[in-house]
Amino acid sequence: MLEKRNKNYFWSKSRYSSEFGVRNSELRTLHGGDRMEKCQEIRNSNAKCRNNISAFISAFCILISALCGSCDLFEPRNADDPSKPAEWNPFPTTPYMCLENLVFAYNYRENVFNYGTILTTGFFFHFDPQDVRDFSLPIRWFKQAEVDMLMNVYFHSNRTQDMSLFLYELPNQPDIVQSNHAWIFREYILYINHTIPNLNNEFTGSFQLYLERESTGFWKIQEWHDFRGQSEWTFGRMKNAYGT
Repeated sequence: MLEKRNKNYFWSKSRYSSEFGVRNSELRTLHGGDRMEKCQEIRNSNAKCRNNISAFISAFCILISALCGSCDLFEPRNADDPSKPAEWNPFPTTPYMCLENLVFAYNYRENVFNYGTILTTGFFFHFDPQDVRDFSLPIRWFKQAEVDMLMNVYFHSNRTQDMSLFLYELPNQPDIVQSNHAWIFREYILYINHTIPNLNNEFTGSFQLYLERESTGFWKIQEWHDFRGQSEWTFGRMKNAYGT
């Protein structure tokens, strides 16, 4: 066993020496100063080889860094802030949770695909009667037009700000809430950072929502009535601009 191990050792040593052009047999033929000179020559050759390898590796790393810098390969991509997820009530078991979802749909771009879930199949939006006369708006439209409208809003709005919808209770108009249906009255202010020319960025007025509780126990909006306030820029005018 020891003899086999010694053979393997001398075979490995001889192979290592041969890679630099000198075998053990050649070293054994040298004596004294010649042998030391030959060993020094080998060491110098090894050092030169190591220097060449180091220079090649350094040049290769510089080249890779330059290429990566030009294409931004390792640059981190921008991502949405995970600490601020879009708010949404997946189970609106009260009319006010459904109302919150209405606000969330306008305030969070991620909720645009949820918007249709808070509207009944027979939903319709009533435009303000004065807007209908003054601006030739339609009297009403239905669910699909309403959903398409919000999709268009997000398509034309600035991604960094989008929209902000604020609702306020009407002091002289309390809500009417019963077991299976409810009327909710609110004043609104809507801001949109959009790209459509000749369209205002702020819309104000008031609305009445009629909501129904479905067999699932979830509340949905059946009717939306828009009313003009001090400004002629109403929710209905905004919707009409994005619905065409």
